Amino acid sequence: DSKWIAYNRDLDKGLNAVFLYSLETHKSTQITDGMSDASSPVFDANGKYLYFLASTDDGPSHAGIDLSGMDRIATSAAYVIVLSKDGASPLPPESDDEKVKGEEKKDDAKDAKKDETKDAKKSDKKDADKKDDKDDKDKVVEVKVDLEKIGDRVLSLPIPPRNYQGLAVGKTGILFLYEVGPAGRPSAEGEGNGIHAIWKFTLDKRKVESVLSDLTAFTVSADGSKVLYGPKGSYTIASVDDLKAGDGGGKPLNLGAMEMTLDLRAEWKQIYHETWRIERDFFYDPNHHGVDIKKIEAKYKPYLDGVASRAEFTYLSSEMLSEMTIGHMFMGGPRVPNPGTKTGLLGARYTTENDRYKIAK
Repeated sequence: DSKWIAYNRDLDKGLNAVFLYSLETHKSTQITDGMSDASSPVFDANGKYLYFLASTDDGPSHAGIDLSGMDRIATSAAYVIVLSKDGASPLPPESDDEKVKGEEKKDDAKDAKKDETKDAKKSDKKDADKKDDKDDKDKVVEVKVDLEKIGDRVLSLPIPPRNYQGLAVGKTGILFLYEVGPAGRPSAEGEGNGIHAIWKFTLDKRKVESVLSDLTAFTVSADGSKVLYGPKGSYTIASVDDLKAGDGGGKPLNLGAMEMTLDLRAEWKQIYHETWRIERDFFYDPNHHGVDIKKIEAKYKPYLDGVASRAEFTYLSSEMLSEMTIGHMFMGGPRVPNPGTKTGLLGARYTTENDRYKIAK
């Protein structure tokens, strides 16, 4: 109902926690306990539940100071929060009673009878599903959140822990999990890029299955009925219902005729002013090392009209930012094409005059 925002941010201890922000009261509340690294909160389509990821073993991957955190295996697990204090659990207990042999035969007979009538009811079910979908679209979702003791309503989902890096929701009770490589911070270049697998979890069946693998992009439509996915350089739109392991379904998009027009000079001007806005708002020293950043911005601004390439703009940025006299002032971009596989190079061994004298002697 667009009255709440779910997000995660880091705490003083370095771990992330999930927060809820009310647009009506303008207040933010931490809803996870901060004892694990919680991230990726997403609302279920029915507005009753909030899903999120949490990890208790990715600490070394966050360190980043030395190489000891490289290639450490990291895992996260999926959880759900019941938002309302009187809301029903999405994971009610199931019976674990064993069936008696005689009852099993009766059940088999019942199942056979059900199968006979199944085909006859398929068309009716399709019509009913269409009607239900229409009713769901027309139904106004109202999200009720009881913040008091909300941490007591956190449940673990029956999904095996993996190195998940994101969540997305489909229709009510359908959750997608993005699995990446096993290392939290891999040492190999490019190892951390891309999605190794997309796992689909259905809440009512408590079933998780791999539906896609080796992707660079995956996103779900707002109504939860379609997905856009693809490996590098190609994209496909498919129905959520058609997704299955080994075949994502759908039809690849024809992007051959797509064009993009860039006004590079306008882009550089925007980046120039954005640079100083970022320094104004986020520089660790509010006094900016004694530099009047408005004067520095005005001082270098006339050079913008003479910039003819991105390399020149980067040079201009380096010169003006150097006046703040600080290390770790980084600039990057734009992205450049991957040069491809590098081959081995021929080598040579050099000797000095003394070396040659020793060899001859």
